[in-house]
Amino acid sequence: QAQVALLTAHRNKRPCEIYDGDQDIFIKHRLSLLSDLRQALTDDELSIHIQPQINMKDHQLVGGEVLVRWQHPRDGFISPAIFIPLAEQSQLVFDITRQVLQKTCQWLQQQATLPDNFQLSVNLSALDINDNRLLPLIRHCIQAYRIPPQRLLFEVTESAVMDDPERFLGVIRSLHEMGFRIAIDDFGTGYSSMTYLQRMNADEIKIDMCFVRNIDQSETNRNIVKAIVQLARATGAYTVA
Repeated sequence: QAQVALLTAHRNKRPCEIYDGDQDIFIKHRLSLLSDLRQALTDDELSIHIQPQINMKDHQLVGGEVLVRWQHPRDGFISPAIFIPLAEQSQLVFDITRQVLQKTCQWLQQQATLPDNFQLSVNLSALDINDNRLLPLIRHCIQAYRIPPQRLLFEVTESAVMDDPERFLGVIRSLHEMGFRIAIDDFGTGYSSMTYLQRMNADEIKIDMCFVRNIDQSETNRNIVKAIVQLARATGAYTVA
């Protein structure tokens, strides 16, 4: 019971918690979900959906962001906000990234009528960046499915820099050298270091949703978005809202 209370305190970001029986139910559900996630990876149950990206100047389709989805056979749709943190705590993130990347390359291989400038964005977590298997996996996928690197853009968050800055920048540099483009995801919510922005040489900056939502009703949000767009232009990067 003390261990359950400790886990609950960690989840709620508190120094301590008083144990109660409801915490048992939550922990048991998480353990059950973790077991099911392992099985879902074994059975290839995760799927990808693609959120389209449109050029605001000419309204043409220019790409999309790959989203991972899990349709649980018993519980129905499980939000990534639930199973991704669970995977991060259980060393399963790389297995998810592997399946997402393979399915993304397979989808690209099957498309015959994509625009020349079409590219798909794939998220990489800080755990992926720190995994020695990442670059070999990426090389294998583009070779196996014969995908030009220009078709893929990898999204990384600002916070991923902080774990091991030099390793992070080394991986980003290697991806650039392989021909991939790089985007900074959720820009404005992390550390927003101008030094890292300069050294990463990002091709794209994704403006976080918290600044875009209700932008028509908030002058502050409009000004923040304008500032980020100007910053992106100064570094030669595109912006995605």
